[in-house]
Amino acid sequence: MAELSDASEEEGSEWEEGEQASWRCGRQLFAGTQLTSRSAKYYDGLHCRQASLLCRLCTGACALNYHRAKFDPAQTDLCECGKQETREHVLLACPLYDEARHSLLQHLWLLKIPTAGQLLDKPLYRNPLLDFLDRTGRFPRLSKALEVEKKEKE
Repeated sequence: MAELSDASEEEGSEWEEGEQASWRCGRQLFAGTQLTSRSAKYYDGLHCRQASLLCRLCTGACALNYHRAKFDPAQTDLCECGKQETREHVLLACPLYDEARHSLLQHLWLLKIPTAGQLLDKPLYRNPLLDFLDRTGRFPRLSKALEVEKKEKE
């Protein structure tokens, strides 16, 4: 009988340790889901190419010359206008996209130009930003995604 009681106590302590570990893990998962649900809301309803482009612009790992030049020494990191082609340059400063950018800022009703991080972070700016990126013609796969989406709606 004593052996049975010792085994029960061991199982009880193992169970308590396992439960405590699951609570710690649960708290970590809960903290992570808040960030995940925010991202899910941001990308909700987008074509996969649109979501992929926005995500890549956020991380800096996109099809801009600045990023490509890091991996291919033969590739230049310059924009067609002669300046370094970073996401900030394309979104905020490139003179080649001034007309499209002016339309973006008018649509957002902004008096001053936001940072690239602000443009990419706020869900309110998402659709006007995608329109801007499409108008620039810099990301041709985005235009194809929009055409496919229009055909699917018809």
